Amino acid sequence: EQAFVLQLAPAWATVSFTTSPPGAELLVDGESVGLTPLNAEILQGRREVLLKLAGYKAWSDRLTLEAGAGLVVPRVELEPADGLVFIQSVPSGASVMVSGEFKGQTPLEVALAPNVEHRLSFFRNGYESKETRLTTRPDEAREVSVTLDPVLAEVTVVTTPRDAELFIDGESRGSANQTLSLMAISQRIEVRRDGYVPYEAEFTPRRGLDQEVRVELVSLEQARIAAIKPMIENAAGQRMKLLNPDRFTMGASRREAGRRPNEMLREVVLERPFYLSLNEVSNADFRLFDPEHNAGTSNGLTLNNEAQPAVRVTWTQAALFTNWLSAQEGIDPFYRVEQDAQGEARVVGVNAASHGYRLPTEAEWEWAARRDTSAPTGVRKYAWDGELPPPSGAANLADLSTRAFLGDILFDYDDRYAVTAPVGSFAVNQLGFFDLAGNVAEWVNDYYGSTGSLGVERDPLGPEAGQFRVIRGSSWAHGTITELRLSFRDFGEEARDDVGFRVARYLEAD
Repeated sequence: EQAFVLQLAPAWATVSFTTSPPGAELLVDGESVGLTPLNAEILQGRREVLLKLAGYKAWSDRLTLEAGAGLVVPRVELEPADGLVFIQSVPSGASVMVSGEFKGQTPLEVALAPNVEHRLSFFRNGYESKETRLTTRPDEAREVSVTLDPVLAEVTVVTTPRDAELFIDGESRGSANQTLSLMAISQRIEVRRDGYVPYEAEFTPRRGLDQEVRVELVSLEQARIAAIKPMIENAAGQRMKLLNPDRFTMGASRREAGRRPNEMLREVVLERPFYLSLNEVSNADFRLFDPEHNAGTSNGLTLNNEAQPAVRVTWTQAALFTNWLSAQEGIDPFYRVEQDAQGEARVVGVNAASHGYRLPTEAEWEWAARRDTSAPTGVRKYAWDGELPPPSGAANLADLSTRAFLGDILFDYDDRYAVTAPVGSFAVNQLGFFDLAGNVAEWVNDYYGSTGSLGVERDPLGPEAGQFRVIRGSSWAHGTITELRLSFRDFGEEARDDVGFRVARYLEAD
């Protein structure tokens, strides 16, 4: 038999705690041990200790203890617990400063040191600032509420028309003609009346200043007119001018030298404003639509430079180009197109209500080329002032530069271009358009057919069907009195080396 006597050594340390004030509860690793003052036996190792007493902030520490080694924790001075204050204002959203330190915007909750007087300041744009003071007790919960007084300013609103209605920040204030007190903050002022464009603006009244807001409403029709652009640019980069046409007489008198039978006098009223391109469509313009376009040569001279007008283009190709322009800008096309049995596109009709790009009507072309209120008859005979021969730089026509291969030429005129010239190389006409005489003749929208009627024609689009299309204007290959007159009418079906086109479109409807 054997016997062993083992003497176990204590695995704890004795730790002394005192607090001011006494009576704080000691927790070791979350377990309550007793109330201060006390000597606590705490197992060795790293221990979390916490002292808490109602009305005071908790105190905590981490101790590393060795078995058998006593420890005296210096007296713990417990701090009074903060008071919890809920702060609100009327209106809410006021900035709150506590003793000069920004705390946030109402409503908010803040913890404040007890037994100390705190200065609470309130600020909100458009309101008088306000200040209050308070002292909290330890561990106290309380509320503070203040009402802010608005800063008001007198504002007089004067409107035309007088029966318009006034809205401030979306709220109706009655008649727009009145003097009212408004808060000195940024506000949205609106003035509305049926049939007029609403007025809306941000306005900040200023205290102590006599302020007046004057509003003259613009009617919807006035706004529509003001929004109309006198000049636009299409997707091909061509500049187009807005024309507001009127009544005029197309054609020529039977007594006019060079007149042809198809130039019968017609009374026409153009009621729809329209845009017309200042220049003829160039090869560069047309190649945006058809990169393979080749204008070729004439009499050994090129027609294919980028700036020269696009020729050897059929009427259908010209119409398809205008539909392409409409597509680039998301506009409903003017021409209705179908594919034939061979897969070729053909124009089968028009959408007269569309404001898409198109060829000008014959009446529009003649109005832009001939209308001149200063002329005795209200229309021009030639693109230039006076008779033949044209003045220098008037147009690209059949002249001395073409005598090697053309018979009917102007022997007392030389424009220095044997075939087509770059678009826009010659003088503009009375309305600012280039090459409505000379360079190339131009396809227009209309089918070729009989002209003249018993009454006044309004915005005519020409015959509804036919084989040929109208060609207007003279070209580089024209040099006779018949062809150089602006009333000259030609027609065709196939592409030619002296026929191109320009682009038009109606002014967009409301």
